[in-house]
Amino acid sequence: MRRGPGPTRRRMRGFTLVEAVLSMAIVSILLGAMGSLVVVASRSVPDRSRVTDQMGMAAAGLEQLSADLGAALTIVEATDKVVAFTVPDRDKDGAPDTIRYEWSGVAGGSLVRSIGASLKSNVVDSVASFTLSYSTTTTSTANASTVGSAPEALVSSFSTLLSLLGQTVQTSKPVAQCFIPTLPAGTKSWTITRVRFMAVGDLIATGVTDVQLRPVLASGMPGSTVLASVSVNESSLGLLIASMQSVTFTGCPPLAPGQEVAIVFSCGGPSPSMTLSYATLGLGRTSAMCTNNSVSWSGSTLNAIPYEVYATTTTTAASVATSKRLSRVTAALTVSGNNAPQVQTTVTLNNAPELQ
Repeated sequence: MRRGPGPTRRRMRGFTLVEAVLSMAIVSILLGAMGSLVVVASRSVPDRSRVTDQMGMAAAGLEQLSADLGAALTIVEATDKVVAFTVPDRDKDGAPDTIRYEWSGVAGGSLVRSIGASLKSNVVDSVASFTLSYSTTTTSTANASTVGSAPEALVSSFSTLLSLLGQTVQTSKPVAQCFIPTLPAGTKSWTITRVRFMAVGDLIATGVTDVQLRPVLASGMPGSTVLASVSVNESSLGLLIASMQSVTFTGCPPLAPGQEVAIVFSCGGPSPSMTLSYATLGLGRTSAMCTNNSVSWSGSTLNAIPYEVYATTTTTAASVATSKRLSRVTAALTVSGNNAPQVQTTVTLNNAPELQ
């Protein structure tokens, strides 16, 4: 400070070179830090153009899925992340093609579409989530399948402990016993294989009896149509005491379950050809024992010849087949990125393929 003749003045001191350089360095550091903050902040803001592109890719991918799935013929696999199905021939080899859509379940992975075993492509990249859900319908169909012929079994019989009477079989005077079979449930048809009846021969056993099977008419009497016939020689029968005789039929046609049948004993000569045993009951039966006077039949449900009828049966088993068919599939997809909205589509399957 220098003193002079005038008022005293104080001279202000300035920055030295070192101070100026140091200040500039500090300012540079601060500016650099602020720039870094700006860059970090700008990177935290989502790139709207990039998200928009991903959304467009997601929409296009689901549109392709809809087009493929809508034509599905059969479903090969269906989970929440995978759907595989067959579609009509696309590669001109004459066989349906298998298309598969799959997401690994790992965020950021791709939704992959494959045709057959070799052709694969990414339809949507950077997938954050992908979910498939299914709507089904259940249908029931009644099927009737033929089981086949059951072994020979007794289908109708009559036995008694009462005293038996005799009815001779003479020329032009046949005798018949009508019956209605008892068949297993579901019987489609039945075929008579064997008949047993109670008879005795004459001391001069020279007659022949035709044992016939005939349908019973609405009147309850035997018809004229012979379904099957077997000749029985009187000499093969026991004498004096009646016993059960057995006749086997071959070639008898299948009969409807409700068909009533008559066992007809017709004399083939000489007469009489046998004597049938029968019982007179105090209680009526549904089917009659019939006799013929050379002109017409007459019968009574109070009389019955002891008999047994055996037959094979063909039965049908009714089954109900239940199938679950795929009607709609909903696909929901979200691409990676902050606040990216979910893209969703619902596909109607035109062919309603069965879901295993």
